[in-house]
Amino acid sequence: MERLHLSSRHLIWINPLLRWDGFAAKAQGIRTMLPHVDTFRAGHSIESLEALADAISRPHDPGEKIRLLKASQIS
Repeated sequence: MERLHLSSRHLIWINPLLRWDGFAAKAQGIRTMLPHVDTFRAGHSIESLEALADAISRPHDPGEKIRLLKASQIS
């Protein structure tokens, strides 16, 4: 993930589970990649994909990253 992040301008991770407010990055794989992803977005509906298109035009939009970091207590 670090290499992928370094080779991209802005790394967006799409996860259909982000549709639930209670979703937390509990799996070790997600916790490990979390610091290397710029934006986390849900990808479960047309509306969420439209929001993704909007986020692409705003490169500093973190999506759900801040919430996931807090929920996972990763700094």
